[in-house]
Amino acid sequence: MDKAMEELREAREYLERLIESSTTAIISTNKEGNVVLFNTGAEALLGYRDEEIIGQHVTLVYESKDRAKELMDQMRRQGGKVSVFETVLRAKDGTPIPVLISASILYDAEGQEAGTVGFNKDLRERKEAEEALLAANVEIQETRQYLERLIESATDAIISTDKDGNVVLFNEGAEAILGFRREEIIGQHVTLVYESKDRAKELMRLMRKQGGTVSAFETTLRAKDGTPIPVMISASILYDEQGQEAGTVGFNKDLRPLKQAEEELRRAKAQIQALRIEIDQTKMARRVSEITETDYFQDLEKKVEELRDRSTTEPV
Repeated sequence: MDKAMEELREAREYLERLIESSTTAIISTNKEGNVVLFNTGAEALLGYRDEEIIGQHVTLVYESKDRAKELMDQMRRQGGKVSVFETVLRAKDGTPIPVLISASILYDAEGQEAGTVGFNKDLRERKEAEEALLAANVEIQETRQYLERLIESATDAIISTDKDGNVVLFNEGAEAILGFRREEIIGQHVTLVYESKDRAKELMRLMRKQGGTVSAFETTLRAKDGTPIPVMISASILYDEQGQEAGTVGFNKDLRPLKQAEEELRRAKAQIQALRIEIDQTKMARRVSEITETDYFQDLEKKVEELRDRSTTEPV
């Protein structure tokens, strides 16, 4: 009998040490709901010393008494225990502490309710992580929407493909330059809009050779109506998380305005050159005229006339 009592005492002491050393906040109450156990984990979590809380009603540490009552009702409905119950406790300094509670009703030898025991897990880190994740998701969504608006509002033709070369993005700029509606081109192979498939292959080879990007590549696309469209392409290969090619994205700048400006400049230079020649010729003619109007030329003309007259009057 003494040995059994000793073993029971040792087991009780071991259990008490286990409870006290636990970082989880463990709170136990009697059948009236007054706290009878408040371990060091509970002290650390809620800021009370055990002597401040022992004997107080457990609702003192709840932010909402209704939630404490709801927990008790739920335990009774579920056979005396609840494994997952989220609620908010309130620390001594008023700080709300989100917790996940696993709790049970304790029964006496006659099966009557004798109290409760609850294991309260601090959820602040998880809540902070959830809030950070939510904020990150919101930021990602906002960034995605911003990029979508940016892509759609761009005047350049932006075309993206999957790893097989099929078009997955065809913005309004591409529609305006090439004349295709996006529903006509999505899913089609990107070479459909190239004048030369060889140039499309050359672009891909060049990107792979240059580490996945090309900043300036002149080629010609072909519009829906067959019009050749000179473009300057800046393109990149897209990679997945494993570093494998997942697709491409290309920014195609319409060079027609530039080509037209270059042609107008060439014509203007030709006109300027022609004007210079005409001016030089005019200057030369004017100089000749000025020379012929000098006294020397006038005397010379008189002598020529005299000789002409003499030759006609003198007998042969």
